[in-house]
Amino acid sequence: MKKLIISLFVLTLLASATYATVPTTSQGKITASASEFKYIAPDTANITLTVETTDKNSQKAVELNNQKVSSLTELIKKSLNQNESIKTTNYNMHQKYEYNSITKKDVLAGYTVVNSVTVTLKDTKKAGQIIDIAIKNGATNVSNLSFTLQNTDNVCKELTAKAVAKAKAEAMNVLAPLGKTIDGVASIDYSCSSRTNGPVYRNYSMMKTMATADGASSNAVNVEEGESRVDASVTIVFTIK
Repeated sequence: MKKLIISLFVLTLLASATYATVPTTSQGKITASASEFKYIAPDTANITLTVETTDKNSQKAVELNNQKVSSLTELIKKSLNQNESIKTTNYNMHQKYEYNSITKKDVLAGYTVVNSVTVTLKDTKKAGQIIDIAIKNGATNVSNLSFTLQNTDNVCKELTAKAVAKAKAEAMNVLAPLGKTIDGVASIDYSCSSRTNGPVYRNYSMMKTMATADGASSNAVNVEEGESRVDASVTIVFTIK
């Protein structure tokens, strides 16, 4: 058995220029690792829309904000499918002070109400449309635009199966010249995860001007959703016969 281990170790060194991950051996076992990845379109988009209002009277500031948010929410709901949503994610009111150059003191100028809602889309291509509606109908800030891949079950099964086949093939390639083969599996570790490239979009600070400019169209906001990369990897310990 010791001779087999030494031979496998030498063969492993010779194969290191060929395989990204080379099988390694111990007594009666060989370990092989492999990975697979795939780029696919994200299936979920999230956008945070904020409406900020200010008035000298706190109650009026609240009422004005409620009116604007309610109107904006109703407009956006018309564009949402059954499995999409809009919900409040932040609400606060604070006093607004301005510096008086004569008294050289901060003076209470009014009250500011900030209300943020998050829109979750399953049709990610509608992200630009939703942003366009928001900036034309009272939103003072658009933030936290993100694209993610929520459902990875099928692609993970596909990639894991390919990685397992690759790891097994690499182990068999090492064993074949020695007249040995795989007897079974002692253990297997695997993982699968996804990450999405950041979206590319226009500067939101310019959007309000663009949206209200003469000739501005309903698709003034250009958003690229990017791609999600799914990575699957396996490490398998095979027994040898």
